[in-house]
Amino acid sequence: MTFTVLALENRNPSISFEEFQTHWDEKFLPFFKSIVGDTFPVSHTRYYVKQDVPTGQNQQQDNQTSSVRNPMTFMGAPSECDFDCVVVLVFRDEEHFTLFRNRLGDNVDKLAPEQEKFLIGSELRVFGVENEKTVRG
Repeated sequence: MTFTVLALENRNPSISFEEFQTHWDEKFLPFFKSIVGDTFPVSHTRYYVKQDVPTGQNQQQDNQTSSVRNPMTFMGAPSECDFDCVVVLVFRDEEHFTLFRNRLGDNVDKLAPEQEKFLIGSELRVFGVENEKTVRG
């Protein structure tokens, strides 16, 4: 049975949302995969929190280039959405995850300096979730 882990990540405020996404996708991910090797998850999905363009602002302006967090929220206050990216990691099973976690631990000295370039490691939240329950309409 698969084992799923979620991570909530905060962007380093010294970079824009666009730079955060570009760094994750084009620089960190290949580096990350080279570090974890064959323990890389079966799937690794990132959902970047959509940023809202305030009413009255030029719609041509891309709010992704701003470094000010303004998440598009539908319920609750924007300030309650205190992360910039949700990462979903799916492993074959819990043993596969344990191998991955051990590989991360063995390489923390290599990973930490690279992570600091685009996210706040001290605010990283990572947790396991139960198997999905999906309803299709």
